[in-house]
Amino acid sequence: MKAYPRPRRVGRGGSVIETLMAIAILAILASIGYPAARDWVHFTRTRTISAQLSSHLALARASAIARGQPVAISPQSMHWESGWRVHLDPNANGQWDEGEAVLALHEGDRRVRIQAQGAAQRYVLFDPSGRPIQHNGAFLASAFLVCTPSTDRLTALVMNAAGRVRAEPRWGPCPVPRVSGVQRSQQSAAVRDASPPVFVFWPS
Repeated sequence: MKAYPRPRRVGRGGSVIETLMAIAILAILASIGYPAARDWVHFTRTRTISAQLSSHLALARASAIARGQPVAISPQSMHWESGWRVHLDPNANGQWDEGEAVLALHEGDRRVRIQAQGAAQRYVLFDPSGRPIQHNGAFLASAFLVCTPSTDRLTALVMNAAGRVRAEPRWGPCPVPRVSGVQRSQQSAAVRDASPPVFVFWPS
């Protein structure tokens, strides 16, 4: 009997229309999932910075009580986003001076916006009893608002008269950072120092 070879099966590839439909479905799924994933990343980043700032505020208060001397937490630069330090503050001026021991240091995160109220824009100072005070001894009412500009989920760190901090979730747009008079003068001085000199020649 004569044997005939079996015909080979040829795999049928997808048509152009099927490929385009698959790409369209993937695009729709990505457009639905990406915003949710982005918001979750930003919320996680905000929550992490809030927890770290709250922890360092608690550390400053506990250190002031344990050591029996003023302890401050202040931004490393003009804004809290650039980082902060917890340090001893024997002269109770709310600022870190050369020679004052640093208890903790945080590098900050410029992707997260931190807005404070009043004197807390520059420092939070705790007296030996753990109360938040200003450099003149008056009570320091402070609250921090932590958020990322692209989301509407915020975290408020509210400090009571005893110096204890509580975190409150809030909803709303991330506010534009406000610049105090001191910060505005510091920024103007920095721009003036960085500007090249201008020479004007008058015709003789």
